[in-house]
Amino acid sequence: MSEREFSNWLTFAGSRLLPVRRIEAHLAQLCSVIAQTSGNAEAKLSDFLLDFAPKKTKPKPKTNGAAMIGAIAGRKIIKLGQGKKRGD
Repeated sequence: MSEREFSNWLTFAGSRLLPVRRIEAHLAQLCSVIAQTSGNAEAKLSDFLLDFAPKKTKPKPKTNGAAMIGAIAGRKIIKLGQGKKRGD
């Protein structure tokens, strides 16, 4: 195994928590069986699994920083280089 492939595997294992994830799956299955035998027939395995993956968020819309500061300050902010146009 090359160093690059090993590095890729370490990155993958770190993001997926491979040994921990396997133990977590076994514990979730055990908890699911215990819940079902205790009378909760609707219990699913997914109810007991933890999700460590980062949540996907919507990208924030790009806004004009000067407009945001102007809205906070209550004044019109003019960007540098965009001064008042003079009619020549």
